[in-house]
Amino acid sequence: MKHPINFLLCACATTLLVACSSEGSTTAEPDKAILPTVRVVNPALHAIGGEITITGRVEPNEQVRVHAREGGYVKRVLKDIGDRVQSGDALAELDAPDLLQQLRQFEAEATAKRSIRDRIVSARASSPAITPAQLAEDAEADLVMAEAKLATTRERISFLTVRAPITGVITRRMVDPGALVQTGTTDPSAMALFELQAIDPVRIVVPVPARDAVHAAMGTKATIRFPDMGGAEVEAAISRTSHSLDAATGNMEVQLDVPNPDARIQPGMFATVVIRSSSADSALTLPTATSFAQGGEHFLMLVRDGRVVQVPMKKGVADKDRFQVMEPALTVHDQVIIEGRNLVREGDAVEPINQD
Repeated sequence: MKHPINFLLCACATTLLVACSSEGSTTAEPDKAILPTVRVVNPALHAIGGEITITGRVEPNEQVRVHAREGGYVKRVLKDIGDRVQSGDALAELDAPDLLQQLRQFEAEATAKRSIRDRIVSARASSPAITPAQLAEDAEADLVMAEAKLATTRERISFLTVRAPITGVITRRMVDPGALVQTGTTDPSAMALFELQAIDPVRIVVPVPARDAVHAAMGTKATIRFPDMGGAEVEAAISRTSHSLDAATGNMEVQLDVPNPDARIQPGMFATVVIRSSSADSALTLPTATSFAQGGEHFLMLVRDGRVVQVPMKKGVADKDRFQVMEPALTVHDQVIIEGRNLVREGDAVEPINQD
């Protein structure tokens, strides 16, 4: 009977000793938190070049709708669609019978006034005492007025020949012989007779997004491809920019002039414009993998004081490997997460490891 009791006492004592030993061991080794590791890189100074590819459209260098400067009936149409014209070339002739009648009337009046003036001047020269000076002055004034009306009428008649205001190509003809046209100088709704475009050079109009507008400065080189011409390419430079963003689209209009002596490039065509941009030699850059998009914006994750900080970022010039950091203002000592970003959140404590 004594043996079972002794065995139980020994077992209990052993259990207590093991429990105490285990508790003492746990107390002796404090908890050590294991921090997640992330790979980081430092911004570096690089000169990089990038490309901005945008679809633009071909527009004429100048475009006008030609109106009649004097109303009348179309007597002859001298030019048609596709005709090349020089500034001042006659496009059409009008007929205005009432105006021609006025011309004959004013010619007769001017002849009569001149004759009266000459007789009075002759009489005053031979008999000044009986020919008042005022009479001679009035005759001279009447002649001047008659000649002014005659000159005005002759000028109006010259407007019956409709002439090209610019050098270019007739792209539309909206009138036929016999049609009655009104003068466009007094009637804003008057019908235009022709549409004329100057197409050498042509303008390539490109809507540059706001994020790229800073790189589309005057003189920046570009390659222009024309899909409708079998992919033909020309080199050009930005000729002008609007220097403002369109309120509706947020784009800045950029224009490039392209010589077009053979008229192969036609207004209305689409063009693919590749604008080549470059950063300054001291541009602060990061690898492409450091940035990520969220809600239409670009961000970086940095490690500062051992914790993750997420900051919005604005890109500058970029190539396939690196991009220029426009905002925020970083230094070459900042630690930017390039690997492990998906495993942490803003505010997390991390252990940064520099990427070789």
